[in-house]
Amino acid sequence: DVTPYALGINCTYGKRELFSPIIRPNTQIPTPAVGSQSAYTESYQTLHADQKEVSLSVLQYRGEQNPDPYGTTPVMPSECEELGKWTFRGLKPKRGQRASFTVTFAVDEDGILHLLAKETATGHSLMIQVDRRIG
Repeated sequence: DVTPYALGINCTYGKRELFSPIIRPNTQIPTPAVGSQSAYTESYQTLHADQKEVSLSVLQYRGEQNPDPYGTTPVMPSECEELGKWTFRGLKPKRGQRASFTVTFAVDEDGILHLLAKETATGHSLMIQVDRRIG
């Protein structure tokens, strides 16, 4: 089996909110598990200095283009289906700095999406499962 659609999160790039893909369409499932070195992981920073929480909207993009927030094919979050929304609280940025964190996605053999958000400096984390079939 494969993931039929791109999976990712809502992210701000400059002044634009865009879809940030983490798993591309047609990725074989099950994917590498959260915690494995080959897991699908992207790095992010909070938008503002001293920000202690970030909202994570888990999105699925069903469109035709290959979404790329850095290239010529950005996708707006409004073009995506929201699979869930959570707040990652307890970030501890150094005074006057933005917190760095990673987001890892894994899809198991049952089609359940596992998300791990982890602050880079402290290891503080949030683990989420989206318990519905992808696609």
